[in-house]
Amino acid sequence: MHKNNGFITLLLIIPLFIAVSIAGIYFLSKNNGDKYEGPDNPPFTYLTTPYSSISDLSQIGPYSSNYELAGYIHNGIDFMSANDLTEYRAILGGKVIESKVFYDTTRTDTHPQVNVIVQYNKDTIVVYTFEPYSKNVADAERQLSLMSIKAGDTISAGQPIGKLIKTAPQSHVHIHIQQDKKEFCFANMFSKSEQAEMLDIVLVATGKVEQLCYE
Repeated sequence: MHKNNGFITLLLIIPLFIAVSIAGIYFLSKNNGDKYEGPDNPPFTYLTTPYSSISDLSQIGPYSSNYELAGYIHNGIDFMSANDLTEYRAILGGKVIESKVFYDTTRTDTHPQVNVIVQYNKDTIVVYTFEPYSKNVADAERQLSLMSIKAGDTISAGQPIGKLIKTAPQSHVHIHIQQDKKEFCFANMFSKSEQAEMLDIVLVATGKVEQLCYE
């Protein structure tokens, strides 16, 4: 089993968890779905993995709503690419209501990124943040050009949505789901075997139990 328990690695990753969480919340506060009712899809009970093969990933950053258990708060799950231009796919279908470069220039702990919002139904939004982990805005603009979908598209679960530029070990796609305007951990909506393979590469601090969700 390949575990990544190094505390130094965790210190490198925790700031990106916090930064992406803040960016995602800020982004959704301006695009909360009220302007669009969304497709008439039923409540969902399972998800498609955002990767084709677990070998496409180097690490997975867990969701955390419990600071004591994890040592940080993180409103989604991070999927870190093993290689440059790894293709990611939709975990749910729906309508793409926004796809654009986002960069909070007032902050020093964030990176230019591409945010994609997909509305599954009137209650559920899936947010994908493609973060090359570069301070160069040109990389984010290039990242936008590598997206396979655009605002207005209707997509299906499993459909390719974009290829991630890898500029650093922390390059990742952050995914969170907002239901009734609240985030939650969605890991248990993958199959048991998929959860097991994710746990095998989950990022864990020394002394912590590996989990996909700290709640």
